[in-house]
Amino acid sequence: MAQIIDPPNPNFSTSFLSFIKDQEGLIKDPKTGSLVYQSLEGGTPTVGYGHKLTPDEIKAGSVYGNKVSTLTEKDVESILLEDLRRKQKTLDRSLNNKYGIGLSELPEETQEMLLDYEFNLGSALSVFPTFSEAVIAGDVETARKEYERTYLDAKSKTRKPLEKRNKDFYERYLK
Repeated sequence: MAQIIDPPNPNFSTSFLSFIKDQEGLIKDPKTGSLVYQSLEGGTPTVGYGHKLTPDEIKAGSVYGNKVSTLTEKDVESILLEDLRRKQKTLDRSLNNKYGIGLSELPEETQEMLLDYEFNLGSALSVFPTFSEAVIAGDVETARKEYERTYLDAKSKTRKPLEKRNKDFYERYLK
């Protein structure tokens, strides 16, 4: 049975979910059709829409009660929703600790921007503090200067821009 937690707001707009799915992509192994793959930045295998398997999940062979070896597209969608709920809860807690505000107190677009970073990078507030503060304050000019993300390419060991994600994020939120 899946381990579901109660988020501050479990409802994500269809448009936001489509954006996240488009950015992460649903990658299948071309030979086996498996929804488990190695991402560009390396590390542990990834499933579905960008869920990096933890050592415990690898050992157990499951993610939130879904067996890794038999994942379906429906399973990976439920994993994405649970990942977003968990990131949302973490982000809400971080905002409360740092600024004394809850995620639900911010405009929906601001929530989405911060949640996209939290999902993609981990701790949005600490990894991109200037960007996060600008978004919270509604300072679009500073956010435009600070939004670009990169990844460490496992093969070349160099930082490369997330070109599509950066372009699409700008078009959606900062234009």
